[in-house]
Amino acid sequence: MSPVIAAAIVVFCEGMVLWAVFPIMNYYCAEFGGGPVWVGILFALMSGPRVIFNPLFGRLSERFGRRPLMVVASLGTLASSVAWAIAPNLLWLAVSRLLAGIFGAQAALSSAVVADVTPVAKRGPAMGVLGAAFGLSMILGPLMGGLVTHFGSHALVGWAGAGLQAVSVLTCLVGLRETRPPEAVTTSVRLRSLDRGLWALPNVTPLLLATLISTLAVTQITTTFSMLAKTEYDYREAEVAYFFALFGLLATLVQGGVLRALVPRVGDKWPALAGLIALALGGALIALSPPRVGLWVGMCLVGVGAALSTPTITALVSACAGADRQGALLGLHQGVTALARGVGAPIAGGLFRAVGATAPYGLSAVISVAAVVLLAGLRVRSSAAPPPAEL
Repeated sequence: MSPVIAAAIVVFCEGMVLWAVFPIMNYYCAEFGGGPVWVGILFALMSGPRVIFNPLFGRLSERFGRRPLMVVASLGTLASSVAWAIAPNLLWLAVSRLLAGIFGAQAALSSAVVADVTPVAKRGPAMGVLGAAFGLSMILGPLMGGLVTHFGSHALVGWAGAGLQAVSVLTCLVGLRETRPPEAVTTSVRLRSLDRGLWALPNVTPLLLATLISTLAVTQITTTFSMLAKTEYDYREAEVAYFFALFGLLATLVQGGVLRALVPRVGDKWPALAGLIALALGGALIALSPPRVGLWVGMCLVGVGAALSTPTITALVSACAGADRQGALLGLHQGVTALARGVGAPIAGGLFRAVGATAPYGLSAVISVAAVVLLAGLRVRSSAAPPPAEL
């Protein structure tokens, strides 16, 4: 099996487990007597630990290889799903989300696998395959969570997630070859030296800042959209689900198809810029409280913008380092993404309550413009350029 396909399967399984709990988290929490505060805590536990553990998994994969760490991450996420399934109280539920946050490193490791096996010129489209797999999980995951709960129970969603993670483990063991050759594995002393030098690599700091800003922008929208749709447009749960399905469908089509044709011709920077501009326009349009048609157009712009910018910025980040730093650098990149989500969600909720329903969308538009300015000023290597020299 191609390592890119194997990595995409792992990302799909991780995404399914992640998105399946979104529509039912508050209901399962209420089943144990928890209110909105507990819901916020549970979501924070899913994101917060990734800030530390995603970079750690990435660094460890440089020393021990990608495949073993992928197996460990998948087993840990499987354990989190089992803990969800057998949870007798809120504390157990919190433990399940904490485990999901600690071991939710499959996306970072999968990105490192793709970087290992693809030349720079093809890396953006290959990252788009991972994005398409995640987009597909965004369509099917909430549907799985809702249907399994409807025909079974909230706990049964955990068993379904455990089954998907078992598929992930099997894929890593049987279908994924090790992409880090033994001679490329670094010693622990070298590993620490590499980690200290990551931020000093050319373009790494501004690209990670662009990652932080763009993820904050998207989080403002995904966190508050269901509340906006209900309070401002009187949409029901099923109609909100259609929006998220559309979001995932656009991600799948753009990242799985458009980028594969576009990046070899123009490189990664221009699609990333176009995506950030689309994200800014979508946020601005929704901030103006348009009629329903305008809301659909705004969300389409947001979906296309996120689909264009996310994998291409990731590809630009990966191109900043040689082969011996991909795991550490992409783990750091995923840690920054997790930080943005963890910080962005309470900011979005606070703006929604204190300022107004469309305030998070205005903020999303403004900071997306800041990311455009930041990225436009960078002189990045051509997509066809050779990897940088090892330091």
